[in-house]
Amino acid sequence: GYDGGVSGSAIAVQSLECLVKAKAVGLRTPILSGGGIMSADEAHKRFSFGADAVSIGTLFLRKPWMPDRIQQEIDDRDRNPFGKPI
Repeated sequence: GYDGGVSGSAIAVQSLECLVKAKAVGLRTPILSGGGIMSADEAHKRFSFGADAVSIGTLFLRKPWMPDRIQQEIDDRDRNPFGKPI
């Protein structure tokens, strides 16, 4: 009986569950995980659970400066002390 969609942090748990289920059945297609990615920690969690890429949507509307910060934080985590990719 509701109209519209669910987005933002309200859908993060369900999105992660879908990712886990897709990987558990052996899906080999690259997975773009989205829904509820509001921080670098959430994006990093998706990668650690097997996502090949992440999609950020609602965050662009709420905090348009954050996607760049998330990307930078992910890049920083993936580099060793000498600045080269691991």
